[in-house]
Amino acid sequence: MRENPSRYAGVQARVEVRQFSEVDVQDFLAYQGLPSVRRYQPGAVMTEAEASAYVVSQARQSDGIRGAWHGRAVELIVERRVIGDVGVWVPAQREHPVVGDLGFQFDPRYQGLGYAGESLEAFIPIAVRTFALDRITASCRDDNRASWRLMERVGMHMDRRSDGERQYSLDLDQPLLTAHRDLDAAEASETVS
Repeated sequence: MRENPSRYAGVQARVEVRQFSEVDVQDFLAYQGLPSVRRYQPGAVMTEAEASAYVVSQARQSDGIRGAWHGRAVELIVERRVIGDVGVWVPAQREHPVVGDLGFQFDPRYQGLGYAGESLEAFIPIAVRTFALDRITASCRDDNRASWRLMERVGMHMDRRSDGERQYSLDLDQPLLTAHRDLDAAEASETVS
């Protein structure tokens, strides 16, 4: 799932969403070890052993595995550094609709600069295609304003708000996804001719 995230937007890519590599452990731990990053995540800050186990498992995991989390590294191209990660839970059953649950987290030093939005705009269409998803959902706490604002910026709409939690979904006919499908179809026809 290694693609240039901005080839659809017609602008120079600043980030690349890619499969984790085993050499990403220290970059990943640099933000996963921060209480501010883990504040909205289940569990405590990660130890080096936990970060290493996660990165290695994601680096080796096949896209064909269902009933699993599929995380991808977000690399800042100019620095060749992992600054965050995005991912989707792919359900075990292929019952329709197939709903993937989206997640993301970024190093605080790189937040507020548009990298997360660029990453999700790159990742979502790829995830929909790779995992044959019919729908994307995500949730966050009400007090996590940055996350719910990001979800709204990429076209997700709030379905429910209760008990301090917001639940969002993405209409797969959003222009972002439609443009990717149209480009994919055009590229396929160019390849065939």
